[in-house]
Amino acid sequence: MKRNSNNSGFSTAMVISLFLAFFLIAIILVAMLGVMKVTDYDAGVPAIIFAAINMLALAIVYGAGGVLSKKLGVGGYAPVAGMTAVYTVVQLVYMFVAYKSASPIMYTLISLIILFVYCAIILPIALNGAKNKNN
Repeated sequence: MKRNSNNSGFSTAMVISLFLAFFLIAIILVAMLGVMKVTDYDAGVPAIIFAAINMLALAIVYGAGGVLSKKLGVGGYAPVAGMTAVYTVVQLVYMFVAYKSASPIMYTLISLIILFVYCAIILPIALNGAKNKNN
């Protein structure tokens, strides 16, 4: 059986991954806005912003995983995907714990620190994976 070698960029798996990533984003947004009512609290707006950043990272890493794994190689993509999952868990746990009690400035500061640590870990991995893939 011959495998389809279409290099158009979008495969069935990528479309399904993007659909699932956006479905997860919708679930988290409904939980934040409908169930938790984060907009009723002072740190609600920063919580929505950092959840959106988190969901964008999820959509890029998991939705476009096929493209990223081709560019980075499996050795570069796997740690990026794993760290994105850890970042998502840490950010969402912090959001669920702190959105009611934290001030907007403190919530933003802690979320920026979490985001900085995430970027400081994945960017060198991704750059090294892309460099090694090209060699």
